[in-house]
Amino acid sequence: MSLSHDERLALLLREQESFDAQRVRLAAEGHAGKVALWKDGALVALFATETEAYVEGLRRFGSGGVFLIDVVGPKRVIHVYASTRAA
Repeated sequence: MSLSHDERLALLLREQESFDAQRVRLAAEGHAGKVALWKDGALVALFATETEAYVEGLRRFGSGGVFLIDVVGPKRVIHVYASTRAA
């Protein structure tokens, strides 16, 4: 089943809220500066670069998957990546 644009955006916003609630803890655990791949409210893996995280997200969840990539740290840094192809 394919999700609408609004449904995909709502999922992404929930992922961001979930990540934001954990970013300080992750930084305190020594992961500051690493790039998190986040899905279904949980950390999937940490990477050195956004590209590595994005490629792994595509590999695991497909080009139509909704997943978050964000940098671990006490402040929110906004990066937007989107697939233009629906699942």
